[in-house]
Amino acid sequence: MRMKSFFAPTMTEAMELVRFEMGAQSIIVATRDEKDGAIITAAIEDTADNGLKKSEKLAPEEQPDFNPEDTVDVIRQSLSYHGSPVTLSERLAGNATDIVADSPTLALAAAMDEAFTFAPISALLTGKGKTQTAPRILIMGPPGAGKTITTAKLAALATLNKINPQVITTDCKRAGGIEQLAAFTRILKIDLLSIEDADGLSKLLEGTAKDTPVLIDSQGTNPFDRQEMGHLKSLASAAGAENVLVLAAGGDALEAAEIAREFSGIGATRLVVTRLDMTRRLGSILAAADAGKLSLSDVSINPDVAEGINPINPVSLARLIMPYTDNQQAGYSTMTDRHQTMTEARL
Repeated sequence: MRMKSFFAPTMTEAMELVRFEMGAQSIIVATRDEKDGAIITAAIEDTADNGLKKSEKLAPEEQPDFNPEDTVDVIRQSLSYHGSPVTLSERLAGNATDIVADSPTLALAAAMDEAFTFAPISALLTGKGKTQTAPRILIMGPPGAGKTITTAKLAALATLNKINPQVITTDCKRAGGIEQLAAFTRILKIDLLSIEDADGLSKLLEGTAKDTPVLIDSQGTNPFDRQEMGHLKSLASAAGAENVLVLAAGGDALEAAEIAREFSGIGATRLVVTRLDMTRRLGSILAAADAGKLSLSDVSINPDVAEGINPINPVSLARLIMPYTDNQQAGYSTMTDRHQTMTEARL
């Protein structure tokens, strides 16, 4: 699946850009209003209905013909392709049994809305989140998941909304850890502060104004190393922040579930998904959210900080998992119809 974000002065103009570049078969994954315009993230399916690349040379194969009466079987088949654990797939299929929807995709969306919670962390930095005080956000996760890029994207999002966040890194041991984030904060004209331990973080936060959002980037942590996890837990306790787990899509579902349980055990409550542009199977993300009891939050579609971070909801997630049944049976006549459905489904 190929994904891209489009920016224009108005939502209508952004929709025209999507239609021109990606065509009428593209799927709207997320929309976001900014002070200077609107951003739409769209995806185009580059795989056949059986999940293989269209460019691959395959033996002739009869394409599936989806019948509305077979909704549950279609959902089960799709979740199996994505590598979702059997128990989770059966639970989602069971949720969809009594749901009346225009397509299997929308039935899956309703089933996931029942099974998961959706709480975008990005909303807290745009003035749209329901909070009386400025948020404190601690980014955690295993090495290489995209924590620093996620921190930079959140900082950029806040800056675009005329909010000046305080950015802190505890990634002081990894070679280039501070320099990587500092390269982004310099562009945003934000001072980057570094601290190594919980006591230092606690003292630093004591001097932070209550109306200043705080973004804390932690070092990559091995979830199965008690010493590393103990250090991260002490930082989380000192920060008193919203703990956000960052995981890259495309991994083994059972492994992702175990990782999520470990981070949930030290306070992680939300899940941000990265590398969505490089992934064809999303079962590991569903497994992680389920095992760790994590709210599905936002997705990052590429490493470009300017592309930002986008909230995920049941409809957009279902369309990423089952785009073909949405196209065949949802009855959308125009891109505007799809945009309207996505807008109504946003949290």
